[in-house]
Amino acid sequence: MDFRALDPSQVYGLAAAAAAVAVLLFLLRPRPKAVVVPSMFFWDQVVSRRRDPRWREALALVLQVLALAAMAFALGDPAPRDDPGEAASAAGRPVRPADRVAVVDLSPSLDARGADGRTRLDAVRDALLRDVNLLADGERLALVVAADRGRVAVPLTSDVRRLALALRSLRPGLARADVPGALAAASALPGLGERPAEVRLYTDGDAPQPPSLPAGARYVLHPVGEPLDNLAVTALDARASEGLPAQHEALVRVRSFASRPAEATLSIETAREVLGSQRLRLAPGETVERVYRFFPRGDETLEAALRDVAFEGDGGGDALAGDDRAYAFLQPLSPARVLLISRGNLYLEKALALIPGLAVTRVPAGPAAESELAAGGADLAFLDGWAPGRPPRIPSIYFNPPPGSASGFAVLRRVETPVTTDWALDHPLLRHLMLRDLNIALTSVFEPRPGDTRLVGTAGGPIALARDLSGTPVVAFGFDLGDSDLPLRVAFPQLVYNAVTWAREGRAVGGAPGRTWLARDLVPVGGTGAAVARLVPWTGGKDEAAVDGGADGEGGDAEAHRWSRPRPTGDGVARIEAPRLGFLSVGAGEAARPLAVNLFDPEESDLRRVPVREGVDPAAAEGPPLPRPHREEPVAPWLLLSALALGVLLVEYAVGAR
Repeated sequence: MDFRALDPSQVYGLAAAAAAVAVLLFLLRPRPKAVVVPSMFFWDQVVSRRRDPRWREALALVLQVLALAAMAFALGDPAPRDDPGEAASAAGRPVRPADRVAVVDLSPSLDARGADGRTRLDAVRDALLRDVNLLADGERLALVVAADRGRVAVPLTSDVRRLALALRSLRPGLARADVPGALAAASALPGLGERPAEVRLYTDGDAPQPPSLPAGARYVLHPVGEPLDNLAVTALDARASEGLPAQHEALVRVRSFASRPAEATLSIETAREVLGSQRLRLAPGETVERVYRFFPRGDETLEAALRDVAFEGDGGGDALAGDDRAYAFLQPLSPARVLLISRGNLYLEKALALIPGLAVTRVPAGPAAESELAAGGADLAFLDGWAPGRPPRIPSIYFNPPPGSASGFAVLRRVETPVTTDWALDHPLLRHLMLRDLNIALTSVFEPRPGDTRLVGTAGGPIALARDLSGTPVVAFGFDLGDSDLPLRVAFPQLVYNAVTWAREGRAVGGAPGRTWLARDLVPVGGTGAAVARLVPWTGGKDEAAVDGGADGEGGDAEAHRWSRPRPTGDGVARIEAPRLGFLSVGAGEAARPLAVNLFDPEESDLRRVPVREGVDPAAAEGPPLPRPHREEPVAPWLLLSALALGVLLVEYAVGAR
């Protein structure tokens, strides 16, 4: 028996509460008062046979409780429960379900193509379209999709056109499918379980635990596809080098998800050109890493692509194309520029010429040098025997600054043939150098200030100091290069190289225009624009308004607008599912945030794992649809219960003591 108006717990609770009230009133009923009369003779003759014994009071209480229980059950509107066993055919074959629920896994691996060129999702779509076209009168079908979350696409319905349209619009997602959530949504469908029903899961991933379904519903696992071979780019990381020459460095990882040896061409590309390609050979299950270096070309993006994938022996090629490419942003690199201000210093000129990728500007001491220093376009300035009228705005290294000049380094004295006692070898300028036996004919001894770094010292004071002037690092060596044997040492070119890299540290590499985002994660969008944010193609800031196309999606990427549904999380942040792999942008205009969406979950690239069906598919042996048994109910159960309660109350009135 099922209750249609109230839950069974509510019916039982109401009946129990009413019975408790009746018992309480019985226990608290008023007792007859004792009255003193002069004689009992006449009273005994009149009422001796009509006195109510205690058993009649107890019987009346039972009848009251029974009447109240009947009323409570009548309020619940009871109805006979369908017996699932009634629908079983006499031949013992499984009954064709009157209601079907198709749960479709929309993980990226459903886009894998078999030898016939059709995807796994195509096979699922064709099978379900056949089921839709074969729906009999009274049968219903529902569609539940498992993408990044489970949701009901179409509830139980007999509308063939609606079901066919929903099936044709199915597309594999980028995130790993939430199959348990989809099964939970399927089991909670309204009306499921009232008739023989079936929940069928179409998946190529791990088989989850069977869901808890209503009585009369069965669960069927339907594996999708056959094991396939696949190669995938599983990692791409690009970074810029601050060394000289300035270079980009890209790390690429390729993994084989195949049972056979494979070959493929790995291509490294920008938006404008192919930087290079290499033929790779991978054993089954092997992972290959490659590091590539290239000079800046002014591009903002980088792609790694697998092409011409071939597996040993007969069979199809690479089954999943979505994981054959990976995307990353490149950090901008500024060219290395050095300003050499000297009356002529062959040592510095030759040492600077040894550094690759370095642009050197030679300027004689004087007004032209003052202008170049004020412009601040160089990374480092070497000032040989000269000091400007005001402190330089770029990192600078003085050699033998004139005493009393505006260099800021006060000279205490001039010393001949000094003996060096200490070297700050942990300073970036002197790193990897061995100069303890340096010979110097004549040098200046500086007066240090608080905060100065003593690079080279003697017993009489420092002869080389590093100082910070309002955020600009400045170094001074107290001797002329011609008055020492430093230019004749192997350490001298290293000293010049260290000076350039030290000056460029933190300035050579800019911030990447965007960030890399894994396809399996939702993109967070915060702020007041979270409710209207969309993912649109990223064009590097060129004609973004035309690509965005407005709020209605006209003139833009229709697929991006259709898929970009913000999902509020309750904490002021919305999350958006990326519509596809590649370079995208959250919003448009100045507030746009570029993203490089790529890299599936590695488990999605492993197409060799396909669940195994346990037993025989019930659909192969099920019988024809059976009509729902018809029960003749001349009177509603609640009316019968109401009449019963009324009759019991009449009997109680006759039995009870009044």
